[in-house]
Amino acid sequence: MSVLNLLITEQRIYIWQYSAYYVQVKNSYKSINTVCDEFKSTLLSLKYDHWVIVVAMGCAGRIFMKMMICDNEYNRHFYFDFGSMLYVFCGLNTRDWIEKTDILNKSRFIL
Repeated sequence: MSVLNLLITEQRIYIWQYSAYYVQVKNSYKSINTVCDEFKSTLLSLKYDHWVIVVAMGCAGRIFMKMMICDNEYNRHFYFDFGSMLYVFCGLNTRDWIEKTDILNKSRFIL
């Protein structure tokens, strides 16, 4: 059975929220090794071998995904950077592209 079929036919949703008190307001990259290590231990505790991992953690998210993909044990997962689209779903105008595209007014048609 393909990974795509497994993702579609089985309900596999796990929400992992990193403890925010570890993350610095400034220089968020300082905590990235700790974030990766804790996430790796979480993935190891779950019974499935393949995951679609949705990342929404700002600029540090790109570093997080790169570190995870470069590790041979964790590169079999699909990493998706949801990023600032999360703000659109919450109805918040936090980025220039959100205002310029007027997506908050159009989102009622796509949601």
